[in-house]
Amino acid sequence: MRQTDRQTDRQTDRQFVCPRCLGQLDVANACAGCEYAYPERDGVPRLVTPDSHAEREFIEELGTTEADLAEQVARSHSAMVRNRTYHREQLERWLPKSGVIADVACGTGRVCGFFRSEQRAFMAFDLDARMLRAVRDAYPEVKVAVADAFQLPLPNESLDGFVGLGIFELDAKRGKRAAMEAARVLKSGGTLYITVPYQNILRRKSKAARWRGMQIPAFSKNEMVKLLLSNGFVVDLLRESSLGFGLGPIGRVASVLPSLLASESEASRSYRVLGPALRPFANSLLVVATKR
Repeated sequence: MRQTDRQTDRQTDRQFVCPRCLGQLDVANACAGCEYAYPERDGVPRLVTPDSHAEREFIEELGTTEADLAEQVARSHSAMVRNRTYHREQLERWLPKSGVIADVACGTGRVCGFFRSEQRAFMAFDLDARMLRAVRDAYPEVKVAVADAFQLPLPNESLDGFVGLGIFELDAKRGKRAAMEAARVLKSGGTLYITVPYQNILRRKSKAARWRGMQIPAFSKNEMVKLLLSNGFVVDLLRESSLGFGLGPIGRVASVLPSLLASESEASRSYRVLGPALRPFANSLLVVATKR
């Protein structure tokens, strides 16, 4: 193992702490402070407190096999490589070039998998231990743990970057807990990169979006600015995104729009032509902020 790899491993190993009291964990994931021992299965520690309200059913897809999950991880990485995702260009611009970065609710690990490097020490958190194993198997240098996004097993001010694609809307307090937790774990000057369902013109009456048959909050730009300012952030970017998917029934019929706008690249002719017309119907709001 190269020296830089060993340094990165030591750096990330020190980051896992007890999510209950922030005490240090030993090699068996037992807390030196409250003495609670966290279970581990197949090399993935479950760093979730007994009183956590994290809901597995929000994340886990029933009926999937280990091979299915590995294929999802591979497809997700391929989409990033081919620039068929609207996050790649913005992540390349805003993601810290070095330091410790958490991919929270990582899913298929498209962010940590594509942007991992010797300079970036990635950690991946999710509620689905099987998906985390697939991410770990694909990217062994990424440290993984089952964790609640609103009670992370991280010390205060320990991160240079926090990526959360689809967290704030799962917070029953409309993003307040999520924003507080992100502010707690980020260093001063650290970068917050998140997406939330956008309160587009089709959602303004109900102020909600649909996900897996459930209603989840949709956020306006003003609401996100107020939320982040109140938690010590400076907002760097508010951008309507996922333009081809916010049209409701129209979007399902006009399947060509998601295809044309998959990358939403500033240099793309389709984005420059269709973007202005579709922004009011955008499915998501991309938010980048800096911790003061």
